[in-house]
Amino acid sequence: MTGHGSTTANATAPKDVHGHGTPAELTAFYSPSFPRWVNHSMYWLSLGTMYFPLIGVIVGAFGVFWFSLAYYLFPGSTIIPAVIYSMATIRFTGAFHEDGLADMCDGFEHFEIMRDSANGTFAGLGLILFQLTKLGGVAYLIDTIELVPVVSTTLAHPNGPQLLAHVYKLAHLSGILISAHVLARWSCTYLLWRYKYVENASAAGKEFLLTVTTTRMIMATISTIVLVAAALFAVPSSQDYFVKQVAAWIISIYITVGMGRYVNRVIGGVIGDCLGAINQIVECSVYLAFGINWIRVLGDVADLYLMLKAFVDTFVKA
Repeated sequence: MTGHGSTTANATAPKDVHGHGTPAELTAFYSPSFPRWVNHSMYWLSLGTMYFPLIGVIVGAFGVFWFSLAYYLFPGSTIIPAVIYSMATIRFTGAFHEDGLADMCDGFEHFEIMRDSANGTFAGLGLILFQLTKLGGVAYLIDTIELVPVVSTTLAHPNGPQLLAHVYKLAHLSGILISAHVLARWSCTYLLWRYKYVENASAAGKEFLLTVTTTRMIMATISTIVLVAAALFAVPSSQDYFVKQVAAWIISIYITVGMGRYVNRVIGGVIGDCLGAINQIVECSVYLAFGINWIRVLGDVADLYLMLKAFVDTFVKA
């Protein structure tokens, strides 16, 4: 299987470009401002595709900062930190991906509908239900991740162990939140590598701008593995933590590949709104994957299988 844009791997940088891949991507797509010498020319935007997972770290870290502040200020609440976290990431990205999700809910198979700036009923309902699901997933993580008592010989204060327990829990939550953004941005890199970009394909330089070579895809995948591993393995947690990590990876890849095939089958490639929508769905799926007790689920499935097998054996013998 080869990527769609492997023919431009040997492109060279224009002499008048002084930007860099990651800042250029942030300048072009998100809200932060950078010095004037940082531009978002087509060359740097093309190179920046392999930095999408790193951008996920930046966006996630920004959200985690405000999440941690809300977690400290409202220690008894699960929904307020989740709402503040969501608001922070939406502000940072300028609702770039949420807009794509809304347009896709309205009817992504019709380009004229997606280009319409007005949102329809399905867009509004889709955004509301999706945000409620995402907020519920984050709030559920806050509620279910337990405080692990920490014995410390360096903190003489009586509240020292409790403080460390909250720090460990916050680090655990932060790793999940950042990992969700990393995996979500990797999905965009994969889809741009795997499928043709069909929106405004006749625009000058569009094919080069949205080219993801196999090398860039490999680099993005390696960086995703490293970044997610670093975020998730930073703080050891419950015994089923590794199972949740594997489940998050599998679900993220399944959604990315499955929705990519579906979108390609309907419109013959991918467009920006579909990338944003899949980005959001993958992010939300990571929160939900870490909230599920997979050991219990797998145990129940095994018990159900044994019960059905025993019933079938009894019926056959009879």
